[in-house]
Amino acid sequence: MNSSRQRLAGIGTAILLLALLFVPTPHKKVLTHGTDSFKTHEPLYGDIVLSQKVESPEKVIGIGILAVDLNRSHQLSPLTITVRNNDRQTITQEKIAPENIVDDTFVWAQFRNEIIPPHTPFEIQLTAPEATRETALGIRFDEQDNHLALGVIESIPAWYQVQVWQQEHPTLSIRLITMLIGSLVFIFLGFKNELLEKRRTFLLILSIIVLVSIGIRIPTAGSINSLFGGDALNYVAKARAWANGDDPFAADARKAPLLPFLLLPAVELVDPLMLGRGIGIASAAIGVILLVLIARQLKLPAEVALGAGILLAVNRMWWWESVHGLSNIPFATLLLATTFAFLKNSPYLTGIFAGLTTLMRFEGALVAAIIMPWAWIQSRNWQMVLRSSVPILILISIPLVLWPFTGESGVRSAEDITSDPGLYIAWDKGDLINNFSRFRVFIGRLWILREFVGNQFSAFGVGTLLGVGMAALSSWRYKKVFGAVPYIAAILLLSAIAYNHHDSVKFAALSITGAAGVGLGYLIVQKPKQLLPLTVMLAAQILTVTVILPKDRYYTAVIPFVALFIVTGIYAVGYWNKRWSRFGILVAIGAFIGLTYADTRLALPGLISNYNEKTPEATALITAARHARTHTATIAIPDYATLFMQTHIPKEQYVIVPLEGVLTATEELRELRKRNVTYVLVRSPEFPISMQIYPDQFVLEITYSEKSEGNALQLYRLRP
Repeated sequence: MNSSRQRLAGIGTAILLLALLFVPTPHKKVLTHGTDSFKTHEPLYGDIVLSQKVESPEKVIGIGILAVDLNRSHQLSPLTITVRNNDRQTITQEKIAPENIVDDTFVWAQFRNEIIPPHTPFEIQLTAPEATRETALGIRFDEQDNHLALGVIESIPAWYQVQVWQQEHPTLSIRLITMLIGSLVFIFLGFKNELLEKRRTFLLILSIIVLVSIGIRIPTAGSINSLFGGDALNYVAKARAWANGDDPFAADARKAPLLPFLLLPAVELVDPLMLGRGIGIASAAIGVILLVLIARQLKLPAEVALGAGILLAVNRMWWWESVHGLSNIPFATLLLATTFAFLKNSPYLTGIFAGLTTLMRFEGALVAAIIMPWAWIQSRNWQMVLRSSVPILILISIPLVLWPFTGESGVRSAEDITSDPGLYIAWDKGDLINNFSRFRVFIGRLWILREFVGNQFSAFGVGTLLGVGMAALSSWRYKKVFGAVPYIAAILLLSAIAYNHHDSVKFAALSITGAAGVGLGYLIVQKPKQLLPLTVMLAAQILTVTVILPKDRYYTAVIPFVALFIVTGIYAVGYWNKRWSRFGILVAIGAFIGLTYADTRLALPGLISNYNEKTPEATALITAARHARTHTATIAIPDYATLFMQTHIPKEQYVIVPLEGVLTATEELRELRKRNVTYVLVRSPEFPISMQIYPDQFVLEITYSEKSEGNALQLYRLRP
């Protein structure tokens, strides 16, 4: 019986929603704004009458006028609008009060009862009989066709109103539509939640998420011309040290050795930069799955766990950073693997993943230092402590294995770090506050890319306290009174985005951070043994990056946990045991995922464009390196091209010019021939001296790029 009632209620709701689509709604449409200048305003006072004929394809239920205080008298009189048909009969007459007339703003008067049918011509007459020359109103008109600045209020069905609004606000409509789609998807999951409890179905959904996560990133990676900055090249250079037989650890001790080791197969076989991007994309997808598994390990419902993973997959930073061939995403993924092993109470696996995390980025040592003692305490098995200590000690000591033989360390010294001008080391309180402001902006723009972010730390603190309170009330028999909170949250978020005012967007950003605080506070109370060490670990990562180099990409490891805390916060404020409230939780999670996806898609073209604008020279150098890889001839290159060239060819295949000790053109040319140089790479007009004196000895083969100032990267062949 209850099932039949629920079915009938669902059908009735669907019919009601369908009927609402055809409810007439008012739509204000501006016909012309006129020309904004003093001379394009007709004075209106006394017996003066201004008229304009109008016709609309929709029912007209009101008129809009753009009037101004022409002489700045501040003593305006009422504006009378008379609407007549073709037979000069008055259809209606409306008065606009003086206080409603604002310069450069349309003022609207809706008819009381009258409706003008579609495609029916009518005439608008404007008068202001109480106004004088000194207190005249000014009615703006268009300088080209003398059409008065007018608008009409049309009566259109709700579905058409939505379509018109979408055309007028394309960016906002994308956000709201994706929010709606996200909500509908998660409502469907709520209806079919019993399927998610089946292992096969859950694994199928995870597989789909992996494929989609990889699929959406491939076009982004393909749209990036080359690279900007040297980090990706530095990892390849470290991998090249392995291939060259040099000390692979001492080569650029700033970079941990794991990513260069993974790039090693591509150094001789394929493009290592492309492999680096592939590793980043695959790591991003694996990180999404690990976050879902972590959420399930924390006893969150399957729908909420999937929400955390999907939210991470579409996050702008997680998406963007995964296509650059850097170590930040793989590092974050290994951090998630360490967290999952810790939650599974497996010290041995925790130690292995913590060690690999350290080898991916050296700040991973903090992960091992914090998580491993907690893992040992949880296991209460001293034999396990000893067994799990072995792999982590072996792994973290790998960068130092050649130190006794070469005298070169594979890690940076404290002196090296403190003397690096490229870092933002916080030496005093002022530096620390300035660095933390960067983290505040990072958190505030993590989900909604806007200028105004507000006090993120306060929002997070208040949210954490609320989360602790919600956890304390989780067993309260009257907690269902909070069941409507997720619905309210979704509506407020939607309204803030639709309103699009900087204060409303700032409120949305603060609310999202507050939700993350709620999730953390809730989990700390519910799972203190697991969450306290994880919280300390995250705090240590944040503090380390903030003190040393507070750039957005180095905070990447925080993003998965923030995604987890946000969906947990939404889950915590609802009442999961009641179906209607559960749907509210899923609606809010789905809407937020839709918003995040929309903002990511809207932001990516600008990110790609700005990135590519900085890469022309790097793109040309990489193209030259790829070309050099296709043959075994020796190539002479300028010093600045070394880092790019070694990504594709061994050091035996290139010679740096100008040659050390060579003073004359003849000597340089002789030395180039002696070293079997076949090609010379130059950036005009920076030619080697031998090419300047003996230009007939060199033949232009390829021009890789033209620069705006007339320089070009060119490849010449040295005549035999």
